[in-house]
Amino acid sequence: MPAIAKSTISESEYFEVERQAPNKSEYYRGEIFAIAAATKEHNKIVASIISAIGQHLRGKGCSFFPSDFAGK
Repeated sequence: MPAIAKSTISESEYFEVERQAPNKSEYYRGEIFAIAAATKEHNKIVASIISAIGQHLRGKGCSFFPSDFAGK
């Protein structure tokens, strides 16, 4: 069976596509991989954890962010 050629894209091409994509994806070594969407229940749990940790860290000079933070 012949090998299937992989097509890759540059990081800038990925960001161009990702800005307009209806679904989230991940870029790794020139390839794009779909990321499953989180459920409502999952997001409720994440929100509760972020709130609890945020209260614990208040006034301690540090912070944290959800996993989808782009760093800007």
